Amino acid sequence: MKRLPMLLLLLATLTVNAAAGSPGSKSSTAEERQRLATIAHKLEASPLDTTLAHEAEWAKQWVVGNPDVRIRVCTQLLAGMRTPKYEFRRELSQQMMLSTAAFLIEHPDRAGDHVAESVGGMEGLLKAYTAILKSRPEAHSKALDDLLLKQSEGNLANWVRETITVCHF
Repeated sequence: MKRLPMLLLLLATLTVNAAAGSPGSKSSTAEERQRLATIAHKLEASPLDTTLAHEAEWAKQWVVGNPDVRIRVCTQLLAGMRTPKYEFRRELSQQMMLSTAAFLIEHPDRAGDHVAESVGGMEGLLKAYTAILKSRPEAHSKALDDLLLKQSEGNLANWVRETITVCHF
């Protein structure tokens, strides 16, 4: 048990160093950022395409390990997929992460605008959900259908703004 505090200290140090761009962390290239955005948009259009699995895995690893593009996802935005547990929750949660990163890459001036980046992620998630429904019409989720309605009425940003108030960025 004496090793646990030391391991936590080491982990905290590595996290701080990686976030600060310290030696050992590598900046992303323009090509990598473009690749991430391209993959995110491919997955928005075809979230169940198994031929994209390798690219999706690269993109997830890139987002997690990248010191340049830091996303903040408020999990409360995904609460509607928890109960009842939505069949494609994993794919849509991944999509939100990737679409948020793509939004920040494509709109670097919006970094730090938690509402804008959350809306960008939710819009990507809703594109993926719509694509899922085209191939699996029975895969409806009341919560996601409600979000599509909010989006069509121009109320998605307001919903996001209210929902993320419980998150601590």
